[in-house]
Amino acid sequence: MTEGGAADVRPLRFLQLERNCRVSGGSTFALLLAQALVQHGHAFTYAAGGGPLWARLQECGAVHLRSPGWPLSIPVVARHIRRRRPDTLICAGRGRARLSAAHLARRFGIPLVSVFQDPLLPEQSLSELLCSDALVALEPPIHAAFLERGVPPERVHLWPRPIRCRDIVEPPTDGTRILYLGRLSGGKWQAAASLARIAPELAATVPALQVNIVGEGRYLSDVRALAAEANAKVGREAVRVHGETTDPLLWIEEASIVVAGGCGCFEALYAHRPAIAASKAWYGQVTRSNAAHALECHFADRCERPVDDTLLREALLDLARALADPCAREDVTPRRAWFAEDHSPAATATRMEALAKSLLGRQPGTTRPRRHQLASQTFTLSAVGSSISTSYVGRSMRCDPGLVGLSSASSPKKSPPSLRAEACPIA
Repeated sequence: MTEGGAADVRPLRFLQLERNCRVSGGSTFALLLAQALVQHGHAFTYAAGGGPLWARLQECGAVHLRSPGWPLSIPVVARHIRRRRPDTLICAGRGRARLSAAHLARRFGIPLVSVFQDPLLPEQSLSELLCSDALVALEPPIHAAFLERGVPPERVHLWPRPIRCRDIVEPPTDGTRILYLGRLSGGKWQAAASLARIAPELAATVPALQVNIVGEGRYLSDVRALAAEANAKVGREAVRVHGETTDPLLWIEEASIVVAGGCGCFEALYAHRPAIAASKAWYGQVTRSNAAHALECHFADRCERPVDDTLLREALLDLARALADPCAREDVTPRRAWFAEDHSPAATATRMEALAKSLLGRQPGTTRPRRHQLASQTFTLSAVGSSISTSYVGRSMRCDPGLVGLSSASSPKKSPPSLRAEACPIA
């Protein structure tokens, strides 16, 4: 509190560390959080490699600190920390970026907030989790896993997953536009492939059908080949395959029906677009009655039933018929009121502000040892690939296959500590 009892409204300085600016869960979370925090008057810096989201971060007023990769970026980010003195470090990714964030947090005595969007890995130990001052789970099962592994409840927070949201735009009326939105890699490309295969049958039943497939991945060429076969059967370009997008809402607003899994499906529902949850697994149409359960399954991403051409075709035909019927259209059109909690980025920014202020209010040393206490601490980090030697800001670091060895035996000015999550002290 300031003089006169007024609340402290000093702008906060946030620094998020991630792998790169490619479209992924961590970078998308950073973009949504950065946009909202900057609108609230705070400063946001994103330390990561390049990627298509770099321009979007700049547009919203965030600073992109270009880094060559972790842990090689540690000296670059350390120099930024010494100059800008951020109040809170954030990490929403996995692997070396998270461990590097833990090292920097301990080195400079800055609170670290780790955001988990996916289930915990078996190798993620309690000592690694306790390297963070606060753990934010975006799904109830992740929150439960923290407690099961022994994380103190006061460090664990369950937040609604932030979702892109803008003013509602009415769907198009010139025909039926079906959108697939998602990655075309791993198993998630199966829904896109299935949609391309059944397009000729849909075109024979659904008037003025247009299918758009938006995504990027190793199977992009395979999906393009399936689309070409479908178009040859239909006799026109009924299926179009587009690349990656940094603003999915632009495509969702032009769609009548969306086929997607995970956040893509959730964004469609939040934009009042009927959606079928399917990616690498099948859930089906999301309705008012099953919306809460679909959210628990992260809209097919936590399901196991495989995507099937017949299932997808019947679901799309049923949904198209309902949309064509004025009496049934309202029953199949989603509403944000289906979801009890506020998933807007603004709400997430408010939660982050409150959490950051609570961490700043703690007495030094209550959450982690400060820099002068780190002489005996050693951290290690697994690395994959060939040996790499390089030097940044006068500090030499060597990456060997299987281990990144950053010796801490001598002065920190000569060589910063290496990263080993297992050696993090349990506070």
